[in-house]
Amino acid sequence: MSLHRSGFYLMAALCVFSAPVAVPSKGAAGKAAHAVRRIRFIGGALSAQTPGVLRGRGAEAFFVVKAAAGQHMLVNLISRTAGFGTAGTVKSPSGKQDGGPGGVIFNARLSETGDYTIRVAPDQMASTQYQGRFILEVVIVPGDRY
Repeated sequence: MSLHRSGFYLMAALCVFSAPVAVPSKGAAGKAAHAVRRIRFIGGALSAQTPGVLRGRGAEAFFVVKAAAGQHMLVNLISRTAGFGTAGTVKSPSGKQDGGPGGVIFNARLSETGDYTIRVAPDQMASTQYQGRFILEVVIVPGDRY
């Protein structure tokens, strides 16, 4: 097997499956809730990446990932558009939130089991450009490995 072909399989193993998830309720401001993309890891993978697009001021993208108490999760936002900054938050199953401007927005050992919601929006403090492409990277490792 050539290095090129084996490299392809390595990259494929790091990719993520994401699918839309129905969101039945309205947001806090009474706006219709946004579509949420579920992040699923390929068997045995510790990291997953999925692309996203934000289209203007007030735009948001939502993702959800299942994780367990004791695991360590890192969430990284990578801008793919020059001059475009991102910000994000991670909301635990009980509603606790943490986050910040793009780059690593979350890096902690998890205290709860369940679905963690990741919100991505333009970073209005970092730039005046409110639309662009990004990559969301999620790394989850067992607690005994970190």
